[in-house]
Amino acid sequence: MSEKLNKNVLEVLKEFRCCEFSTVSRSGTPVTWPTVTLYQPDRSSQSKEQKDQFTVTTSISWPQKAFNIRRSPNVSLFFSDPTAAGLYNPPFVLVEGSAKVDDAIQSDTVGLEQYWKLLYKRQPVSKLWSTLPFQPFMDWYYMRLVIHVSPSKITWWQGKDFEHRLSYDWSLGQEITTGPPVFFTSSHQQTGEYEQTGAIRSKVLKKLSSFSTAVLSIMNRDGFPISVRCLLRVDRYTERLELSLPDGFTPPSTHAWLLCHSFNRKLWRADSFGMMGILEPLKSESYSFESNNFYFYPTTFVQGVGSKQPISAFSSLIKSKSAASKYLAKRSLVRPKVAWDELIALKKS
Repeated sequence: MSEKLNKNVLEVLKEFRCCEFSTVSRSGTPVTWPTVTLYQPDRSSQSKEQKDQFTVTTSISWPQKAFNIRRSPNVSLFFSDPTAAGLYNPPFVLVEGSAKVDDAIQSDTVGLEQYWKLLYKRQPVSKLWSTLPFQPFMDWYYMRLVIHVSPSKITWWQGKDFEHRLSYDWSLGQEITTGPPVFFTSSHQQTGEYEQTGAIRSKVLKKLSSFSTAVLSIMNRDGFPISVRCLLRVDRYTERLELSLPDGFTPPSTHAWLLCHSFNRKLWRADSFGMMGILEPLKSESYSFESNNFYFYPTTFVQGVGSKQPISAFSSLIKSKSAASKYLAKRSLVRPKVAWDELIALKKS
């Protein structure tokens, strides 16, 4: 099927260092985090059945993606950050699909050889984690829950021009006409009754100073999380978070997730945080930030895994090791033995 995809889209799927991977939380709001994914196109021209697949993994230290998928398999992968991809003016690419999580914890490389090779290539520093000095501290990193995503629809657009996007239906094997997006509407309290807590406000203002764009995720009517990259700023007078969404993307007031993340050319010095909150259209006619403007009122702030500062990287390591132990203890599972020899061999191949 992959040979029928737009060439520029294929380059994005193969070359982007990571995607923004969305699952559906228990509350029905998307949760989105940056994730390395391996795109495995169908090499067979004989079968009419779909063979294209995306492989994602998550450590047992961060199992929420797997929990969400086992409850609701609808997911999306959004490719919006071209850092280090080597592509000129690539399109935004959104993949909707159905995901399945393997039951067993995988601590060897069987079936994941290409995934680990890809990760070592894109993030050279990760080769250190399987060296002898790090093995006692990093075994949790290689205890993985493997997620397989079967794509059903892919949509792409250029810049802010969401209105003139194109779509490809994997089941039909052809491009399809794309109409106006239909969004899921959710009930929530009016913003007049809503006040940010001081703690959330403080965290948001401090963290947002490093970001000028973010990824917004909401639910569509078909039950899939969908994402767009938007401009953002904080009004210095009201301290409200203001978003400018792509043209043609005009959701109603709804619950949403906002992700900010960054990384360098070697997929390191990373920073990420997410916010669950309420999205509402901005109604002021005198507004001059950009077109198609919205307010985002965060209700929950979640710090992601970071490696930008040595202290934050060390703190993440300690928390992750502890989280893996708790995951195993809660399920009365023996700590899996990591196939260190296999991982080291892959680094040399």
